[in-house]
Amino acid sequence: MKIQESIARHIKTRLDDCKALLISEPEGLYQDLVTGLASEEITVVDGEKSTILRREAVQHML
Repeated sequence: MKIQESIARHIKTRLDDCKALLISEPEGLYQDLVTGLASEEITVVDGEKSTILRREAVQHML
């Protein structure tokens, strides 16, 4: 199993327990991995440029 698969599985497990999960990772090493989690059940919002605007965009989900 690749490390990326292991991390993605861990993130999905965390999402089973909560409605939202904030991943702060300034280097962008996991950008593709997190973006790849997007599905009908999971909405991925990139808050890098403006966390306030992104929070407003997902407020209805919280």
